[in-house]
Order: sequence, then C-alpha cells, then structure tokens
Amino acid sequence: MNHHLLLNCAARGSSHLRRCAEAALSGEAGALFGVHDYCHEEGLLPMQSVKVGEKYLFRTFAHYYKGRVQSVSFTDIVLTNCSTVYEEGPLEQAFGKEGQTANEEHFPPAFEVVLNAAHVVAAIPYMGRLHGEASR
Repeated sequence: MNHHLLLNCAARGSSHLRRCAEAALSGEAGALFGVHDYCHEEGLLPMQSVKVGEKYLFRTFAHYYKGRVQSVSFTDIVLTNCSTVYEEGPLEQAFGKEGQTANEEHFPPAFEVVLNAAHVVAAIPYMGRLHGEASR
C-alpha cells in the first residue's frame, strides 16, 4: 500500500480511518482492510505502486510471471502478453540475452491473467520483449 496515502489518511481521515491508517503504519496488516474499504467507497486511486501499461516480472510464492499490466486493484493485478516462468535461482541465470527462458509457458497475447496481489512477493520492471510483442 502506498505509504503516503496511509500518512494522509492518518492525518486527515475520520477517527476510524485515522486509527486504521495508524495501525497499518505500525505494521498491523489487518488494518489495511479498513483503509481499503474507505478508499474504495471514496473512489480513490488503487493503492499499488505498479503502473498500468508497463511491463513487469512478478515473483509469486510459486512462480515468476512476466507481462504488461492491464489493470491494478487492491486485490488483483491483470496482465496481458503474459508468460509463466518456471525457473528458480538467480535471475541472471534464469534469463538469457533476449529475456527469454527455456522454461516458459505463454498465454495467448490478448488473454488476461489475473494475479492475486496478496501472492506477489516482488514486482520488477521488465525491459525485455514479451510474448506476442513485435520485435523492435
């Protein structure tokens, strides 16, 4: 969740929102739900740092996924041009010069793959070519 959003909620929100934001800032993950509900009701922007339209390599508990971010919410990250990467170990060993690995499963380019945001361990901007993208 965006740290600045939490600070603003702690400083300016209703008493309930302030308590939730302060608890979240102190490390209580369960307090994020109260902040999320408020932001959803007020129509505030998604609370993810991931940028729509950009390419990322996502590390989850099970696999890596790379793709272009179609949309982001508190609970989901939707990717297109997505591949599942079945690699373990250092990233530089997993990806060759072209950013491709021998152990990838490609989804159809327009297919939307929904990642559970709670399962994302890391989001790394990706500079390589994605499956289904034209060569430059």
